[in-house]
Amino acid sequence: DGENGGWFRNTTEGANFWSAFYIPLLESFRSGQGRVAPTFISDYLNVHGTHGEVKVHTGAWNTGWHDGRDFVQWTGSEAQKKVLHEAQLQSLAVERTQARFQERGVVDESLIQDLEEATWHLLRAETSCHFYWGEAWLDRAEADLAASREALVRIQERWLENAED
Repeated sequence: DGENGGWFRNTTEGANFWSAFYIPLLESFRSGQGRVAPTFISDYLNVHGTHGEVKVHTGAWNTGWHDGRDFVQWTGSEAQKKVLHEAQLQSLAVERTQARFQERGVVDESLIQDLEEATWHLLRAETSCHFYWGEAWLDRAEADLAASREALVRIQERWLENAED
């Protein structure tokens, strides 16, 4: 999740991830000189499968006022905790709706589109950037959570209308 640092956000040609590292890496591979080959995770897993165990330690860098342990950068304030809790609740609501769609075999395109919209806004609300910058971008997460809730409300209203018919 390195896009939070200046390496990814730097727009200076030759001094950012894309122009100083990624493009030269691909050019090296294309010329046959590189020892690193790009791949998709799915391709790797199809060849090598999954096995073993990985231990991931929590932390962050470039935090300034703490060591980054325990995700405090993303979850340190009461406002962050509140929005994260709202995201958890919305995630459960979206999961329940997805399960109902599967149980009922929903094929109505407008309902499916609303569920896709609810899911998309939820995922965007959950992006780490909204939480990484303290409280500065929480409003973005809240706006996406509101849009996700609105899409689920539209689904619920149509289900109620159909139940009354």
